Formats: sequence, C-alpha cells, structure tokens
Amino acid sequence: NLDEFCSFEHLLVSPYNSDFNGPTDIALARLGRTRNVGLVIPSFAVVREFLEQTDLIAVLPKHVVSDGDHRLFLCPPPIKLASVALVAAWPERLNEDPLHKWFRKICFEHTRKVGAGD
Repeated sequence: NLDEFCSFEHLLVSPYNSDFNGPTDIALARLGRTRNVGLVIPSFAVVREFLEQTDLIAVLPKHVVSDGDHRLFLCPPPIKLASVALVAAWPERLNEDPLHKWFRKICFEHTRKVGAGD
C-alpha cells in the first residue's frame, strides 16, 4: 500500500547531482506525500547491484530489470505515474557517419521492441 511504499528507503536514479526528485516524487506530491530517498545514483547501469545488495526499493522503467532475473521482486508501484518522454541526441557532425548511423539503427530498433513490450 502507499503508506508502506513511502516508508521504505528508495533508490533514485538521477543524472543530475542536485535533483533528488523524479516522476515518482511528483506523483506523490500531488497526493500530499513524500518518500524517503536513501540513495541517489547517476545511472541505471548499476541499479541491479545496489538493489541486490541493500534493502532499498526503486521505481524503474520495466526494461531495466525485466530480462528474467529472478533475484529481484517486481511489482507495479501503488501510484499512477506519468510516462517519461525520452529523446536521442548526438552531435550533428555524426549524422552521416556510417558507424554512428548503424548504431542508431540498432538502438532505435531495440527501443521500439521494448516499447512494444517485447
């Protein structure tokens, strides 16, 4: 329930060192609630390791942890969250670079699969 959810210590992924609020905090604020953020890390790359080795919980994009790893318990959060818009960005000088075009193609194909629930 929401009371238990708010009482746990949370891991927050924030690439901006000074921003300790994410979409979850915005949704909680609309309900007049807050959560206890116990740790802020700058990247999703090490989320699993932190969750596996601590008692922290986290609200994450499903694809970050849903590849069949049964060491983590997954469940939907007890609040409705707004979707997060993502963009891809790169320097204009790489627009026609063959290797970069290939890499973008691979990334965009994977993103479409993840978005479609594959």
